[in-house]
Amino acid sequence: MRGEAYTRRDQELTEAIDAFDHLGKVEGLIRQVCPGYRFQQRTEHELRGTRPHIPGSDSDGFVVRMKGRRAVFASQVDHAEGGLFELLLYLGQSRKEAADTLIAFSGGGALSTQPRRVAAAPRVKGQLPSPIRDEVMLTALREDQARLAGGPLPESASGRGISKAEYVQAGFGVTDDGWLTMPLYGPHGALLDVQKRHPRRDVKKGKYLPRLGRREDGRGPSPVACYGDAGKAGTIYVVEGPLNALSVHLATGAFTIGMAGASQSVPQLSEVPRRTAIVYADELSAAEAWGRQLGAHGAGDVLVLPPLEGRVPSGRSDRQEDFCDLHERQGRDGLRTFLDGQVQAAQRRVGHTGLWEEAQARLDLDGLGERYLITAGGVKALTSGQRPQPLTPRLLVPLRQGRAITAGASRTHALYVELGWLTPGGEVCRAWVLEREARAGTCFFSDALEGLPVTEASRRQVSSYLNEAVTHFRDKRELRLATRLGWNGSLFALYETQGVTFIGTLRRPEGSLGTWLSGLKAVLDLGEAGMLSLVFLGFAAASPLVRQVALTRDIRRPWIGLVAPTSTGKNSVIGFALSVWMREEEVRMSSGSTVKGAQDAATRLPDLPVFLDDLHTLSETPEGQQALRHLSLGFGGGQQRRTSTPTLEAQGGEERFGVAFYAAEHAMAEKVTGGAHMRTIELAGHPLPPDSKEVADTLKRAARAHGQLGALLAGQYNTRVTELMERLSHRERVYQARHRAVADDAVSLALLHVGLALIQEVTGEGVPVEQAVAYLAESAKARRREADDALRVMRDLLTALREAEWKEGQRGDGKGQRVLVEGERAMGFDDETGYDIKPGAALVTRVFESYGGLISRLDIQRKWRARGWIVTRGDAFTVSRKTGTSTHEVWRINRAALEKADREA
Repeated sequence: MRGEAYTRRDQELTEAIDAFDHLGKVEGLIRQVCPGYRFQQRTEHELRGTRPHIPGSDSDGFVVRMKGRRAVFASQVDHAEGGLFELLLYLGQSRKEAADTLIAFSGGGALSTQPRRVAAAPRVKGQLPSPIRDEVMLTALREDQARLAGGPLPESASGRGISKAEYVQAGFGVTDDGWLTMPLYGPHGALLDVQKRHPRRDVKKGKYLPRLGRREDGRGPSPVACYGDAGKAGTIYVVEGPLNALSVHLATGAFTIGMAGASQSVPQLSEVPRRTAIVYADELSAAEAWGRQLGAHGAGDVLVLPPLEGRVPSGRSDRQEDFCDLHERQGRDGLRTFLDGQVQAAQRRVGHTGLWEEAQARLDLDGLGERYLITAGGVKALTSGQRPQPLTPRLLVPLRQGRAITAGASRTHALYVELGWLTPGGEVCRAWVLEREARAGTCFFSDALEGLPVTEASRRQVSSYLNEAVTHFRDKRELRLATRLGWNGSLFALYETQGVTFIGTLRRPEGSLGTWLSGLKAVLDLGEAGMLSLVFLGFAAASPLVRQVALTRDIRRPWIGLVAPTSTGKNSVIGFALSVWMREEEVRMSSGSTVKGAQDAATRLPDLPVFLDDLHTLSETPEGQQALRHLSLGFGGGQQRRTSTPTLEAQGGEERFGVAFYAAEHAMAEKVTGGAHMRTIELAGHPLPPDSKEVADTLKRAARAHGQLGALLAGQYNTRVTELMERLSHRERVYQARHRAVADDAVSLALLHVGLALIQEVTGEGVPVEQAVAYLAESAKARRREADDALRVMRDLLTALREAEWKEGQRGDGKGQRVLVEGERAMGFDDETGYDIKPGAALVTRVFESYGGLISRLDIQRKWRARGWIVTRGDAFTVSRKTGTSTHEVWRINRAALEKADREA
């Protein structure tokens, strides 16, 4: 019986709709249902007018036309469309009312059962509407909810990443003709309105029915749908669309407000003040408008996310992507990750006031409040009887203080303070500065503090403010600060290290240890052909130990050269060795490097190996030769002195300790002056066998996992440095006896042993340590036998004399001469006869000492005399030179000898 009633009802409704066969009847229907309807135009073919003002909605217009024998309508504003039944729904009637109206009107019956509309009391802007109490509507909603719980998801609800159970829990339903019912609940669960979504997702016009909350006289529709616990502390989201809001809530767990339309205003909710609000809309202008409204309602931080840029298919065209699409495609975790990334980017763009929150946590603002007013917008000075005077236009606060682990030249551990500030673009910046420089205001205009809200006029006042602020830290403990990459006292800081804060950027290993080990295994599989590669690996691993040795005695910094033709694997082998610690580009200096750039790169990482590529090109200029000499001596910035002092801060330079690698296509040791050639062990030959392209490719791939082994080695250096130094001393004594290594060659051999042994211990791979040491020892011996010591020392002495600071003077006969003065004593002379230099001059001593005991001064003098490079007197190596009333015993180097030495060089 019930089914027959439904069928009969459908037939009656169809016949009623067919009865409206011309626009005159349609006009009468509209006037009877809505007496206030105002027609703008009526012709034989169309009705055009304005829809009556419905509570909560702006007036708009629609057009009714005859399509065949049936009337159809289309809205000119929200693109709703349909037949007469949909027209009555559009005019605010319920589905039952619309059917009754059509049947009664077509049969000529009166419409006494239809309620007349009364003017609605305007709702105060920013307020939520009252909850729905209409039992008919509530009953219909419950029926729709039961229908969804007991049946399948409609098409419009699918493909959104939301399960049926989650739709049911959120109160959604489905009508008998497939429309998705979306209840709009307030922040505390009250039903404020109901929206209905077209069954088909690809519908663009008329996809939403009018919100049903309009049917109650005297109330407007709800602008929002809320999901989640409104009382839960934390961030809130405001997004366009209830379905988007539900997806965001499910992904983040946050309280989420779904705006029911881009034109709606955010209501004033008690849950908004002092909370961070994340805002999104399909159009940026709508999101920005909502952001301003939230700010006016007392929200804390308001972050506006940019519109999504993706497009998704929709029918025969496409549409803008939304959060539901992301939810379906990337899953819940993917949507959460995407939102986190968007929020972090928004925070960076606007200068997230997390800095302000951090300042509140770290500083006693109440204590500072007697003299300074610090807000999220800046700092003001308080003076009695006057208005607060702005000091900074944006936030500037001290955040932490720390003390350097390493003592400076004055043997004191410098105190630093970390400043945090907002740039004009809203970016949050942080930098550690010396506390004394912050107090004096001398640090404010350095490049490292770009964007600091300090002017020259306010510098002194800001310094006074910081002086006061650092005494009001809630936590007055000082952090342990590492100020350089490498050794800081007994701590080796290069990667993330527990218990220490680094001023700058610590390195992070890339890739996996397994990837790096594939390169090590490829080298080991080469057998004896891999010895050269193992030498570079061992020295790279042991490079940090050079500083520890140099702190106790004056040693040469090892230089390891590789001479081989092009395309033989030089860069592959050395690049893989450098990847022990970091990517090759950070420690590689190409032939295109400037001298200053080469020096800076070498001293930026003072304990790690550096690589000078194409050395034959870099050394061809005098400036390049000077830079190489300085680097070989261990200094940047033009320092030429050797010293056992741990640091060179007093001299204004940076000392370098780590090993150095170079590659060239022909022998280069002869060209490196200043005694550096005697530190150099130049290895010649193909680094990889000719048919080993596969090995070279493996080493290049393995080098991408840079820092993996270094992280393990850093742990060893931080826990076993004393043991490793004892092992190095023992191996040095062993190799002095076994290989008859002279001077610092024994230290170099011991470093190689310790480096390879450490690699073996931390990786578990079998490394032929002693075989590699023996290979290097034989190479070093051959290098020493081939050395022309007399020529090198003469070149070094000439270079030092030419670069020395001479004073202009005159001889007794009135002819000009230049004088080299050390202290108040004349130690050298330069005139037309050549150089006359005292053998005891400090300049001469430095040249000979730069060879680290590898040469004999007496032997060199004999060779010079034999070659005629110095003027001698009998068996003596010196001659007398009279200057005024004084007589000096000097080496006389004549001009012809200088030219000959230059030619042979």
